[in-house]
Amino acid sequence: MKKIFTLLALTFLTSASIYSQTENNGIQLEGNDRDEHGCIPSAGATWSVIKNACIRVWEVGLQFTAYGTNTDAGFGATVIISDDKKKAEAFLPPAYAKKAIMLNAVESSKTDKIRTLYENKAEKLKVYFTNNMLIISLNDKAIFMNNAVKKEDFDKQVVKKKSKKK
Repeated sequence: MKKIFTLLALTFLTSASIYSQTENNGIQLEGNDRDEHGCIPSAGATWSVIKNACIRVWEVGLQFTAYGTNTDAGFGATVIISDDKKKAEAFLPPAYAKKAIMLNAVESSKTDKIRTLYENKAEKLKVYFTNNMLIISLNDKAIFMNNAVKKEDFDKQVVKKKSKKK
């Protein structure tokens, strides 16, 4: 009986040791998937160049919903604008972009019917303002919109201030 108990105990310890090694070496544990910036994708975190930090895109920036040629209402987009308003960072669903896209501010007249605010010519991505809505377009097709921007807050939120000349 003593031999059987010893054999069972040894078998249990060996099994536990093998399971522990597999768990640590072969299985990705939730929250243990840090990227090159230390962000944890399984917790919804991604790196933002503009914020210089890990963020959850649905908690920061301007939120956009599906619009125009985009019929997938399940995914939205986020645009984060730099403090100086000279750059923007667009986070789109994977169907549209594999990573965040940096955009540069565009000078446009306040009287233009369609005001392009930010653009990345290489990626063919624009953020523009028309009919009291912010629109994200890709390849000249409107795909996301934000109509929550109040007209009186618009310039304060997204338009860079002109520097005062001496």
